[in-house]
Amino acid sequence: MTEGHTFNELVAQRLRAEGIGCTVPELELVTSDADIRRLTKEEKDIILDNGLVLEVKSRNLGFSEDPSVFWQSNLYVDTYSGYEAKEVKPYAYVMVSQKSGNMLVVHSNTKEHWFKHTTQDPYRKITETFYKIDRKHLTTWASLVDELKSGR
Repeated sequence: MTEGHTFNELVAQRLRAEGIGCTVPELELVTSDADIRRLTKEEKDIILDNGLVLEVKSRNLGFSEDPSVFWQSNLYVDTYSGYEAKEVKPYAYVMVSQKSGNMLVVHSNTKEHWFKHTTQDPYRKITETFYKIDRKHLTTWASLVDELKSGR
């Protein structure tokens, strides 16, 4: 959670540098199952001044900010259970490369193109169902910034 919060701050810094106001809520560490369920429903990575929410996902992958050269055929978006539990669905997911710091974007309005994939989560050592999306639906960080600036 702490590492993820660092990437939330990184994305927020880039947004602010582009003149887009936003807030990163304080990190809340939880231990009980009830707190985890509550946080899954209520947690927001970045809240834009216009009220939209961005979800940040860091990936232990190297990639550029050009989705046309993304080297994998698809990308994990979120856990199925996590996305479906959110009371406020994110406007978009910002995928951050832990290796390069580059960012790609998955808009939530592409959800009709998401597909489920069940696999072993290597970090939590549990079987989990994820939403994934084909790389052709990825967009650029620059396009997200343009959208947010224009109010589209």
